[in-house]
Amino acid sequence: MSGAPLPYPSHGRLRIRTITRVRMPRSSVALGDNCFEIHFNPLFHLTSLGTAFSFFLGRLAGLSADIVFPIAAFAFDQVRSRNWLYGVSLSVVLETVYVLEEPMRSADFLDGEMILNDDTAAARDYYEQLDDLMLQPFASTGHGMSQQEISMLKTERLSDDEDKDGECCSICLEGFVRGMVITKLPPCSHRFHNACIAQWLHKNPTCPICRRTCTPTVS
Repeated sequence: MSGAPLPYPSHGRLRIRTITRVRMPRSSVALGDNCFEIHFNPLFHLTSLGTAFSFFLGRLAGLSADIVFPIAAFAFDQVRSRNWLYGVSLSVVLETVYVLEEPMRSADFLDGEMILNDDTAAARDYYEQLDDLMLQPFASTGHGMSQQEISMLKTERLSDDEDKDGECCSICLEGFVRGMVITKLPPCSHRFHNACIAQWLHKNPTCPICRRTCTPTVS
């Protein structure tokens, strides 16, 4: 964790980078590398360690209390050490490593020669675990956006003269129709049905199409 002052006492920002990788017997594969941030008011949210912990625990619902508490304590110490003269910018890196053990092998003998064979059940379990983990970059990261952040995204109503031929919501694959209000994500400007993208962003703060992180400013 690291911290730096911001110009105004009411400004607070927490950036979290989550790195996920899987370690296999002969290699290591990166599954995901995502960043998201939340904004807060240190004068209101960090008045005590208990207040800081309650605030971050609510905003970081995908993290356990054991992880959130050090973040809250660090944030509170950063602000307390400056006697409210400055706001605070925090940066946290969280890394998750899944370790897959190599499947056990059984031995057969042919003409006195020992032949090693994959244990079918163990090998199948190994590759099923690997398949599940490899899908994680496209699944929930557990660090979605809050309802307040989602509500601040730009929306627009499709006009009658707008060319919508072939364009559809990539989440539900249903097309856009005139008069419909849709959501445009920053910074990529990809567009989705409001309900579809809200459900997605509650679980994952990245664009479903280009995987860029959606980070609207919350005052």
